[in-house]
Amino acid sequence: DHMHNEIYEICKRTLLLCMHEHYEDCPWREQALYTMDSRNQMLCGYYTFKETAFPKASLRLIGQSIRDDDLLELCSPARVSITIPCFCAVYLVQLWEYVLFSGDLAFAKEMLPVCERVCRAFLARIGENGLIPVLQEREYWNFYEWQSGMDNGIGTVEQNPTCDLPLNAFVSMAFQSMSRILAALGEDGSLYSDAAAALNEVCHKAYYNAEKGWYYTKLQPATGERTHLAQLTQALAVCAGICPADALDRVLENLAYNEEELEVTLSHSVFRYDALMLQPEKYGRFVFDHIAKQFGYMLKENATTFWETMEGGRDFGYAGSLCHAWSAIPSYLYFRYVVGLYPDAPGHMGEKKPLPVSQTGI
Repeated sequence: DHMHNEIYEICKRTLLLCMHEHYEDCPWREQALYTMDSRNQMLCGYYTFKETAFPKASLRLIGQSIRDDDLLELCSPARVSITIPCFCAVYLVQLWEYVLFSGDLAFAKEMLPVCERVCRAFLARIGENGLIPVLQEREYWNFYEWQSGMDNGIGTVEQNPTCDLPLNAFVSMAFQSMSRILAALGEDGSLYSDAAAALNEVCHKAYYNAEKGWYYTKLQPATGERTHLAQLTQALAVCAGICPADALDRVLENLAYNEEELEVTLSHSVFRYDALMLQPEKYGRFVFDHIAKQFGYMLKENATTFWETMEGGRDFGYAGSLCHAWSAIPSYLYFRYVVGLYPDAPGHMGEKKPLPVSQTGI
């Protein structure tokens, strides 16, 4: 497919332009190494560049930024007045994916003390209701993505802190990744797998609306009020395993078609796509048609690299990046789902299982 081949080539160019001495979000504005951004870059790079040395160097650099509060700096190498808690949780997901694609267990063991500190920082914040509330201190930015109700204020102290599903879902994924890393090293990871299972069970009960078939983003513990609908919330509930099998069909249907849910932005679209591709026979064509629509729009606007958001340079008071590597995610989707390549064990690529053209249109 000509358009998808062109999208892939521009994904590759975007990734290359955001690689210098480490991954960077963009070559123009911050030129900074973030965990969430680099998770997307690594996933794409394992396939596109067929190498693991660059991800390893960046993961080590991030790990060296561990703070006194056992969370990670916002950017590495740096000292920043704030950090994003959920981005810290993503680091463990990144490390597990590195182990999957590289088989490098020695490096996993090297970074284990950092991972344990991050996990225990989140374990210590689980409240009496079994959920982690948003971090209230001024040095924490409770950010998820650039979308209304999901970006929150920088350096604000929450007067009535909510418990947010996205934060708890990211932490659940971190615990699951930690358990898998330990298992790959021949160690007992049950502390973390049990913590993830408990968190998932509480999240489903706390946020799921069985009548509507969706998850709310925010819970006010004092009143039990549940608010805010977003595609990212639904996608994270699925990807973290919060959503049980008997609720999956309705949640995915809402994720695909319910316009009441705020649309996920480019940065976190991978979670929406991964969630929907659990049922490729239903949503495969939808996913790749959606990619063609969004990224094809940028091509029609003469983009030679992919943008930070769909607003392009107009966003953030005309400070939007026109080359942002978190938006290269189609390259990962092509390899994982169209070609059918994904590791089935650390360092071992599973048997190629391409999807039929009827499910992708490609």
